[in-house]
Amino acid sequence: MVLDELEKQFYVDFDLSHNFTVNKDVSKTVSEITQGIAQEIEQRTRVFRLVLAWASRGLALTLIWLFLKAYFYRRNYLCKDKYDNCYITSMFVEIDDRRTSMNKETLLPLRRSERSKYIRPFSWKLAKMERISMLTGLLLWGSQCLWVALIISADYGAHWLLRMIRWNAALNTQAQNPHQVHMHVEGEGLLADLYREVITSFDPMSGKNFSIDTTRCLPNPQPPDMAAYKTIAFFLL
Repeated sequence: MVLDELEKQFYVDFDLSHNFTVNKDVSKTVSEITQGIAQEIEQRTRVFRLVLAWASRGLALTLIWLFLKAYFYRRNYLCKDKYDNCYITSMFVEIDDRRTSMNKETLLPLRRSERSKYIRPFSWKLAKMERISMLTGLLLWGSQCLWVALIISADYGAHWLLRMIRWNAALNTQAQNPHQVHMHVEGEGLLADLYREVITSFDPMSGKNFSIDTTRCLPNPQPPDMAAYKTIAFFLL
């Protein structure tokens, strides 16, 4: 009876509530931070994108220039007698034979100094004017090939760089909570239960593991268009 009365004196009925409050002081939202990152990347790559845009326009103008040059060459060749007139045609040979039969001055056979200037249309040997034109064309073609190679290298290099960033910075793992110290109350009775409830209220609210995934924040470059590369190479060759 005395123990029962003593237990009634120490018996307490109470409710224990635990509130977990977190105050965050963030000046920007997630969307604003994402927009800021996108704007910074755009500013840093502005010069590079400007160079690529002007390079594309330059390639288009080069094709137009080639067509215009071919058109004006044909028109000048048909309308002007002295324009690129270094070929000895069959008509020219026939006229020279007629002058020979009439005992007039002829142009054939050519002198040694004239053989490098005038040739037959289907001759394997190139005239001096043709050699100069061929060297000029090769220089222009080589410069265009070099320019296109630089553009393709920049495009593929940008893809490779972004892929390496994603490959090396990608992290997807399950992180564990740090080690914690727990107190365990042994025994039975009113005081043991009271101590056990008080200690339990100070335990962390979350005992679960959390995951870390950085792939959502990393660039995801698309593979280069190899078909476009082959088409460009086909037109150059």
